[in-house]
Amino acid sequence: MAAHTREQRDFIVRRLAAFYTPDDIIAQFTERWSNRCTVNDIRACDLRYSLIDPDLEALYHAERALFLENMDLAAPTRDPRVRIVMLHRAAEKARENNQVQLLQSILAQIALETGGAVSSDDSAGVTEIRRVIIRAPNDDS
Repeated sequence: MAAHTREQRDFIVRRLAAFYTPDDIIAQFTERWSNRCTVNDIRACDLRYSLIDPDLEALYHAERALFLENMDLAAPTRDPRVRIVMLHRAAEKARENNQVQLLQSILAQIALETGGAVSSDDSAGVTEIRRVIIRAPNDDS
């Protein structure tokens, strides 16, 4: 286990309190600091696996309470408007990449989210079909 500063241990504890996975914590840690962080380092700061410093434990409980109080910030996808925006962006990417099946499933999810009907019947809006035959001017038949 690497020797981490108090700031780094606080960082790990805050992430644990916000339900980040060890892999996510390691990735965020290495983006921020040059020293190494491992799963064992995270477990050393995790109440489920170790007895930790009382100050870190108090920080964990305070951060967990703050996290649970602010679910709109912690989990913005709880808001249907945010989900619609994210689904719309995913639909645009699917369309750009010509992923027709994915696009259809995203559009169906958008319909569910907005209370719209999900139907595979594309003719629902068709009111009239006309057949137009054009004869070429040189056609004697």
